[in-house]
Amino acid sequence: HIEATYHLGHHVLRKRSVEEFPPLEPVLQQRKEKDIIKNKMVFARFCSRENCSADLKVSGKLAFPKPHEKKTYLSVGRMKTLLLNISLSNAGDDAYETALHIQLPKGLYFVRVLEQEETQIHCRISDKEAHAMRLDCSVGYLYVDHLSKMDFSFLLDASSLTRAEDDLHITVNATCENEEDNDLLLDNSIALVIPLKHEVELNVHGFVLPASFVYGPSEENSPINCMKEKINFVFHVISAGPSMAPAIDLEIMVPNAFAPRDEKLFNILDIQTTDGECFYNNYTRDCTLPEKKGHMNVLKDLVVFFSKPTTRRMYCMKEDHLCLQILCKFGNMESGKEAIVQMQLEATPSVLEMDEASSLKFEISATASPEKNPRVIELHKEKQVAHVFLEGLHNQKPKHHVTMLIIGIGSALGIFLFLLLVLLLWKTGFFKRRYQPIPQEQPKEEAGTL
Repeated sequence: HIEATYHLGHHVLRKRSVEEFPPLEPVLQQRKEKDIIKNKMVFARFCSRENCSADLKVSGKLAFPKPHEKKTYLSVGRMKTLLLNISLSNAGDDAYETALHIQLPKGLYFVRVLEQEETQIHCRISDKEAHAMRLDCSVGYLYVDHLSKMDFSFLLDASSLTRAEDDLHITVNATCENEEDNDLLLDNSIALVIPLKHEVELNVHGFVLPASFVYGPSEENSPINCMKEKINFVFHVISAGPSMAPAIDLEIMVPNAFAPRDEKLFNILDIQTTDGECFYNNYTRDCTLPEKKGHMNVLKDLVVFFSKPTTRRMYCMKEDHLCLQILCKFGNMESGKEAIVQMQLEATPSVLEMDEASSLKFEISATASPEKNPRVIELHKEKQVAHVFLEGLHNQKPKHHVTMLIIGIGSALGIFLFLLLVLLLWKTGFFKRRYQPIPQEQPKEEAGTL
């Protein structure tokens, strides 16, 4: 019931002249109760349910802005923002005092609601803890209509994330004052999971100085020793990806034996790295030449000397026991960080005294890789491997015993040909002809006297 009471105030007018009409007086509404108005209003709710209960349902998904809209994970360091798209529908009667409660994990921060004025939502941060943040949002002006649906997009900041350790979990819960049936509350909440991953891009570069060396037999009676000039390798590993590269290793493979022999071709003199530590089998430095016994070696060296010059290429297979393996561990490498490995080798007499090929080509490989982890995605794997080539050039000098053998064979062959020529001349009767003196010419003076 609505009741209103009214009355007239004191009305005062000054009379200006006798000829004027008296002033008009207001007349109130002519009813039984001339100063009271009463009215009756009936309020009614038309409900589809007996208790006029609302039935809220929440659904949602995560989306990433362009150009990462097709990603199914959040790349730490690359993706700075993401969208939380929430749909709120009401399948029951009008929902009063509807609210959304969003629990954000550590590392995600609320920025704003996109198109906030049109979506009728107002949010505030109600609880901020060390491990999470709670966001409470009121939806609608007074109520949410029955059989209605509302869509919201929350912009979240993920720029503070630097590690892809555990997945991020976001929970969203919808509440209202008139949703009383417990069976209707089952679809009021959702939990969304954001997988975190590292996108790693490693670039490896390397070079060697000097790029070639000379090998071959040394002078007679000269001392056999390792090469005086040292071979220096430098390898650069750069983390060029957007994310931190976890547990980076660099494996360097150097061919170090001629199969099937196992004599070492190189000695490691020094290895230095700007980050982490390098590991390798540090065997004893050896600058001696293994002895080769038997006459077969002399014949083999002779055949090799007269054979067609060839180039022998040396490279390493996976888990090759004939190769020198150096493993460097750098640990975690932030984006843009660079690690440098310097390695110094010396050639042993086993390669310096080699005479089996006219040239040697050593392929030294350096491969960088992160730890094997499902949260690590390697980009551009072809850039993670660097190949450095070291060339050996033969001095074109034969071994001393080969030289002596060639001289001996040449002398024997010359004597044999000489004897054969003598035999042929003897067979043809060259040595059986009689001696006939050659008449001498008389002087002209004696001839004139006669």
